[in-house]
Amino acid sequence: MSATAEERLARIEAQLAGLNQRLDEVVISQLRDHGKRLAALERRQIWVGGWIAGAGAAGAGLTYLVKFLGGL
Repeated sequence: MSATAEERLARIEAQLAGLNQRLDEVVISQLRDHGKRLAALERRQIWVGGWIAGAGAAGAGLTYLVKFLGGL
């Protein structure tokens, strides 16, 4: 007994719907992972920027201190 065209079409549509659902899940998962990686990189970039600013402030303070003590 062979399936009618309508039955075959219904099976194909069901398989296609399942495939679309799986693809949606994969894409959403990949986007979430990518977002997490970007957030981690941004946090690191902010930390490095803060460290550089702190080092610059310390260097400026040390320069001022040397100039001040050198003038005594």
